[in-house]
Amino acid sequence: MTSTVSDRHPIFPRTTFRRGSNYIAGLIGIGLTYFVLAKSGLALALIHPSASPIWPPTGFALAAIVLWGYRAWPAIFLGAMIANASTTGSIGPAISIATGNSLEALVGAVVINVWSNGRDTFSSPNTVAKFAVICVVLATPISATVGITTLVIAGYAEWANFVNIWLTWWLGDMIGALVVTPVVVLCALSDARAFRSTELTKSAAVISLAVAVGFIAFNPLFKQSQHPDTLGFLAVLPLLWAALRRGPRDTAITSFILAGFSIWGTLSAAGPFAPASLNDSLLFVLVFLISVSVPSLALSADVAMRKTIEENLRRTHTELDRRVEMRTAELAAANQALRDEVSRRAGTEKEALEQQMATSDVLRVISSSPGELQPVFQALLENAVRICEAKEGALFLHENGIFNPMATLGLLPEFSEFLSKRGPFRPGPDTTNGRLLRTKQVSHTDAGAQTVPDMIVKLSGARTTLGVPMLKDDVLIGSIVIFRQEVRPFTHKQIALVQNFAAQAVIAIENARLLNELRESLQQQTATADMLKVISRSTFDLQAVLATLTESAARLCRADRAAIRLAKDGAYHHVASYGFTPEQKEYMKEHALRPDRGSVTGRVVLQGKAVHVVDTKADAEIRLTVGSGFANVRTVLGVPMLREGTPTGVLILTRSTVEPFTDKQIELVTTFADQAAIAIENVRLFDEIQDKSRQLAEASEHKSQFVASMSHELRTPLNAIIGLTEMMVTNATRFGTEKAQEPLQRVNLAGTHLLGLINQVLDLSKIEAGKLEFNPQTVQLTPLINEVIGTARQLAEKNKNRLVVDAQENLGVLTVDPMWLRQILLNLLSNACKFTKQGEVKLRARRVVDGRDWIELAVVDTGIGMTAEQQAKLFEEFSQVDAATAQRFGGTGLGLAITRKLARMMGGDVTAASELGKGSVFTVRLPVGADP
Repeated sequence: MTSTVSDRHPIFPRTTFRRGSNYIAGLIGIGLTYFVLAKSGLALALIHPSASPIWPPTGFALAAIVLWGYRAWPAIFLGAMIANASTTGSIGPAISIATGNSLEALVGAVVINVWSNGRDTFSSPNTVAKFAVICVVLATPISATVGITTLVIAGYAEWANFVNIWLTWWLGDMIGALVVTPVVVLCALSDARAFRSTELTKSAAVISLAVAVGFIAFNPLFKQSQHPDTLGFLAVLPLLWAALRRGPRDTAITSFILAGFSIWGTLSAAGPFAPASLNDSLLFVLVFLISVSVPSLALSADVAMRKTIEENLRRTHTELDRRVEMRTAELAAANQALRDEVSRRAGTEKEALEQQMATSDVLRVISSSPGELQPVFQALLENAVRICEAKEGALFLHENGIFNPMATLGLLPEFSEFLSKRGPFRPGPDTTNGRLLRTKQVSHTDAGAQTVPDMIVKLSGARTTLGVPMLKDDVLIGSIVIFRQEVRPFTHKQIALVQNFAAQAVIAIENARLLNELRESLQQQTATADMLKVISRSTFDLQAVLATLTESAARLCRADRAAIRLAKDGAYHHVASYGFTPEQKEYMKEHALRPDRGSVTGRVVLQGKAVHVVDTKADAEIRLTVGSGFANVRTVLGVPMLREGTPTGVLILTRSTVEPFTDKQIELVTTFADQAAIAIENVRLFDEIQDKSRQLAEASEHKSQFVASMSHELRTPLNAIIGLTEMMVTNATRFGTEKAQEPLQRVNLAGTHLLGLINQVLDLSKIEAGKLEFNPQTVQLTPLINEVIGTARQLAEKNKNRLVVDAQENLGVLTVDPMWLRQILLNLLSNACKFTKQGEVKLRARRVVDGRDWIELAVVDTGIGMTAEQQAKLFEEFSQVDAATAQRFGGTGLGLAITRKLARMMGGDVTAASELGKGSVFTVRLPVGADP
């Protein structure tokens, strides 16, 4: 389990202020600290006396409430109120601003405690990111909003400066939270180990490097350098060192030191941020500090978390070694006691010496073969047979009533061949192992005295038999059986010696089990990580993922073979395998399986869960096909790959011997199957998205072709109608059509209107298809504006509007397509004239500089105006203001959409501002030159 900062013993333990002298003293300390920090921050206020771009009290207040509880808020409130009262000179605004400061700290602390792991918010990259989001988005805007609103209402600031003051206030609070809070919290939670001499020396080295880098990068002595900007990058060095080598606390302190030097250098007109105005320079400093402090904190948290995981793993290994050593020491102590007892009671020194040597030999084998049981079993059996003067011996392991011979010594050839062929077996009730299983007591019998000797007695020639159980917590896990071919009972000392050997065997088995479990766990974790890497690196290469998965599953679960079948058209087809010959793979590809009980794949699909067949020969329903490679399979495990509860595939593992898969192996294979299902689903979704994208592209292309074709077909007859009606109206006297002149004019007007609508649809289609042609030219603005005004004057006179031009002198030139710029201005002027009656329509032109040179062309009218809801959908295609207005004024709802698209294609944009009943302002902003 990963530890966090608060899991250690902090210098300042978790406390909550209580009423009384301690509580009052704590409030006074917090309030005084907040007041001092506030006055130092207000000393840097430039844009407004109450708005400082550097505001450390926010970080201190947030840290105070996170560390010492919500009852610390009165100190924050009083400190903020006194500091603001001394600045504004009025108690009312000071109380309001202090309320915003307190709410900022309380809201930030509540969200950190609930969402970002509280005091341990700097223990992982995820919680560091959440802390940054809380500081930037949730907490700091509260104080800025409440404070600026209070200043404006109280008359200490103007609404025109609201945004600039708010931004400065917000950024100052934000950097105070991001830089100061980590320092206070992490230093307060530091345990005693952090203040050892070695740790302090390392921390001092990091701090010294930070001081040196800060002094070099932001020293006023270097402000004449030709490349001052490059010195700012030196700040990355101590931050990287602290994050990678020292941890979150030193990283936060380093960030704090660099913050101080950057502010000092900027105030001294030095460093990479000095060229701008002082307020802007400080804002640049804030952006710089945010960009380096938050990533470095996240990096240090990630490194610290990884170190903690590595430390826990090392502790696990150490604990395992300690347990092994402890068990070995216990065994050695027990053996020493046994040797002492044998020495005291033994009739001869030779017998005691032999037993001691045997025990030492066994211990030596146990210590020299960690995790390997066969050498231990063989050494135990050899010493037991030799010291107890037996002729034959065997050591068995037991599980679920089944005994499996693991080591033998001195057996007659017939008996040895019998045991080898029989393999694991269930003993009879009157055999030695049967009695050990039933009684868990030593079995010491005369086998030759049996009325009807069994097969083992006949083959081994045994007369005197000694069976000793191997017990762990009163559970039989094995037995040691030795024989004599003459009737000669074993002595109590010999029986005790074999019992001791049995106890040593149990300890060796337990040690091997613990070690193997650890190795298996590490192998599984490594395999799972490798599997995830393959999935991430081969997101859309499904075959590579499945091939890796089958090989890893077979290797980790000690299976002979593995295969994957995926569902298609009601059958399950072979797609990947491991351990099969090319001929067997080809056979499986040609023979798909349908769900039935004759195959493990079919059973998995029918049941929708894992199927484990321990012995296929004991299952009458299983069909084993020769060509598929499953003819000699004995144990089979099948696991489904589920998608929304439905099997989309099956992962099969097989063994050629009867050896059931363990629960951990089944769990691991299930995990692999889930990963395979995820990989399959990713590929399916990707293919589906690709197909949908292709269909949408084709549909869009067909739509554009259709619109272009229909527009062309409609424009040809419309042009003929317009031309014919114009000719008949112009020559009405000549053709004798004076009475039809008014209807002809209506037809001409309707045709002209319809042609304009068709042209708009065609223009929109060209824009969407990316086929609209642009011919950028250098255009003199003043003549172009005069030309557009001349064209639009008739539209203005139609509704008795005054058309006014307010153009800045020396507008200069603009690099645009003149035809489309005229279209933009005519669209806006036409709209303004249409929705304004007996009012004023103004075209305002000026040059502005905002990082680069722009031309602003604004069309201002005194027409009907719009609501906020109407403005929200103003630039949508085929969007009308409302049904009544559309019926009254007409139009397709395409003009403004086309206008904005044209402006954006020329590198600019169109915006609108309106008030219902008072008119509207449409502003076109275009860059003077080409994009840099």
